[in-house]
Amino acid sequence: MDIKMFIKEATLLLDMEASSIEEIVHDLLDAVFKESGDQTNHSSSTPTNIGAGMQRLFLTPNHSRRGSTWEISCSSCSLKHIQKRYLALARLAYPVNLGRSNEGTQIILLVISPQKEKKTKSDIELGRTFATILSDLEFRRQLIFAQNEEEVKALLCARAHELEEKQAQQRIDDIIDDCFESKKRCQFMSGLIADLKRRVPLYPSDFVDGIRGAHTIRKVTSSVFFLYFACLLPSIAFGVLNYNNTRGKIGVFRILLSQTIGGLFFGLTAGQPLTVLLTTAPLALYVKLTVIYDLEFYAFFGCVGLFNASFLFIYAAFDASRIISFSVNRIGNLRYRYNSINMYRPIIRDYNTVCKISASTFRPFLTETKRELIHDFALPSAVLVMSFVGSFLFKKVELDTDTFKWKIADFHKLNWTHILVAMGLSFPLSLLFFLEQNIASVIVNSPSNKLKKGTSYHWDLFVLGVINVLLSLFGLPWVHGALPQSPLHVRSLADMEERITVGNNVQQIVVRVRETRIATILAHIGIGLSLLMIPIPLTYIPRPVLAGLFVYMALASVSDNQLMERVKLIFIEQSAYPPSHYIRRVPQRRMHLFTCLQLIQLAVLCGCGFTNTPFVKMVFPILLFLQIHRLIPYVIERKYLEAMDRPM
Repeated sequence: MDIKMFIKEATLLLDMEASSIEEIVHDLLDAVFKESGDQTNHSSSTPTNIGAGMQRLFLTPNHSRRGSTWEISCSSCSLKHIQKRYLALARLAYPVNLGRSNEGTQIILLVISPQKEKKTKSDIELGRTFATILSDLEFRRQLIFAQNEEEVKALLCARAHELEEKQAQQRIDDIIDDCFESKKRCQFMSGLIADLKRRVPLYPSDFVDGIRGAHTIRKVTSSVFFLYFACLLPSIAFGVLNYNNTRGKIGVFRILLSQTIGGLFFGLTAGQPLTVLLTTAPLALYVKLTVIYDLEFYAFFGCVGLFNASFLFIYAAFDASRIISFSVNRIGNLRYRYNSINMYRPIIRDYNTVCKISASTFRPFLTETKRELIHDFALPSAVLVMSFVGSFLFKKVELDTDTFKWKIADFHKLNWTHILVAMGLSFPLSLLFFLEQNIASVIVNSPSNKLKKGTSYHWDLFVLGVINVLLSLFGLPWVHGALPQSPLHVRSLADMEERITVGNNVQQIVVRVRETRIATILAHIGIGLSLLMIPIPLTYIPRPVLAGLFVYMALASVSDNQLMERVKLIFIEQSAYPPSHYIRRVPQRRMHLFTCLQLIQLAVLCGCGFTNTPFVKMVFPILLFLQIHRLIPYVIERKYLEAMDRPM
C-alpha cells in the first residue's frame, strides 16, 4: 500500500466549522468528488455519489464502518460507481461533541473505496492504516496546530515513515531475540554498552529540549521548584530522624550534601535523568545497627556502602535488570503502595492546601492557562505559604550544626570480623537499591509517559554504584531511585490532557514529556545552596509542613497505580469499567484473585517493614525481591499474569 500516494492526493479541509457528523461528512464527500480527477465523477454524478455515500455511512450499517476515539473519528465505506480509493481528512476549528464517548472530537477521517476492490485494499484496511497513524496523541496535537495543508501532509508522511521503520526494526529485534536469547543473557557488559550507544548521541538534546518548545520554560521552571521542595523537605525529615538514631553522627547537613552530590552527578551522567535519587527511611536501620553494637561508625558505615556499591557494579555488568523485567509492574505496584502507606502512616495531618491547589485544573475558577500555572507551582507555593503561617504557630524544626570535614573514613580501624559483617549487611541492602532503582526507572519509562529517548537501566545502576562509592568514602548517606518523586518529576515536565472515559470519568493523560536534565541539575544546585541556610531560615519550616509533603506525595501516587485501579474495580459496576488492556484480556475472577493475592503480599511487606525489631526489617529487601513470580503461576495462568503485569 503506497501511503505517500494517498497522503499526496488526500482531500484536506482545515479549520472547518460544523456541529454534526452528518454536516462534516457531507462537506468531505462534496470536496472529494469535486477535486477528484476520476472521469466518472464529474458534476452530473457528484450529487449522486454524495447521496450514495451518506446513505452507506448513516443508513446502511452493513456497508459502513465507523470507529472513534477521543479527539478523532474515522469513517469508511465502499461505493459502487467509483473507480479508485479516496482519503479525506477534516480538522475542525474547535472540538465538537459528537455524542457519547466522542466528546471533544476535532479530527474526522473519511475513507471511500470501490465495492469491487480487493479485501487487502479495501476501505477497512486503508482506514485501519491511517487510524494507526493518527493514534498517537502528540502527533494529533501537531496536526491540530499545523498552519496549512502542506504542513499537514508533511507531518502525515513523516509519521508513516517513522511507524514503518519502527515496525521493521521490531521484526529484526524479534528475530534476534529468538535466535540469540541465550547468548544475550550471558554477555558481559552488553547491557551497559547498549545503554551508552542508545543514550550518548542524545546527550546534547537533553539540554536543548529544556529550553525549546511551547511553554517549555514555564514547565521546566515549575519542575525545578517542585523537585527542589520534593527532595529538600524529605531530606530534612530523614536528617532529623538519622540525627537522633546516630547520636549526631549523620544529620541534616550531611544528608543535604549527599543529596546535592548524588543529584548533580546523576543528573549530569545518568542515561535517564528523569529518575530522582533520594535517601530514604530504611537506611536509618543500617545506621542504627552501627550505634547499637558500638562499632567505629564512619568506617563501618562506609564499608557497608562500598560492598553495596560493589554488588551494584556486579548487577550492572551482568545485566541483572533483566531478571525483574517480567514482574516489574507487580513489584512496582507493591513497592509504590508500601511507600505511600509508609509516608502516610505516622503523619496524618493537614495536607489540604497543596492538594486543593494541585487540583485547581479541575475547578472552574480563572482561565485554563492560569489554572494550569497554579497547578504547576502548587507544591512550592503551598510550602512557602504554610511555612510562613506555621512558623508563628508551630514548633520549629531543630536542625543539627554538623561540622563536616572532607575526610576519608578510617577503614584501618575495622577488623576482619567487622568487614565480614559489613559484607553480610550490604547484600540485602544492595537488593533494596537494585529493586528501588529499577522500579523507579521502569515507572519513569512507562509507556503511558510517552518518552522517546529510550531506557538506560544498566548504565544508571552503574552510575548509582559510583555515586555511593564516593558517598561511602566520606561517611555520607547513600542514595537510590525514589518513589514517588521520580514519576511525579516526569508529570511536572509533561503536557497533560483530559479524556472522558467510559463511565464519564475524567482521566488525565500525558501528551508529551520534556526529557531534559536541566530541571534535575538546577534543583540540586538549589539544594546545595540550601546548605548555607542551615540553621536559618530552614528552622522556620514547621513540622506539619514536612508531614503534609509526605501525605501529598503518598496521595499523588495513588491515581496512577494499577493495583489501586484494580482494587477499585471490585466495588465498581462492570458497565463502568475503564477500557484497560488487561480488563479486556483477563477473566474477571482471575483479575480479582490476582488483586487479592497482591493485597496479601502488601500486608506482609507492611508488617515486616513497620516492625520495631531491626533484624526483621533487614528481611524486607529479600521479601521484596522474592515478589518475582514463582508460586502464583500455579494459581493463575501465565498469559493472564503477563497481561496484568506489563508496565502501563
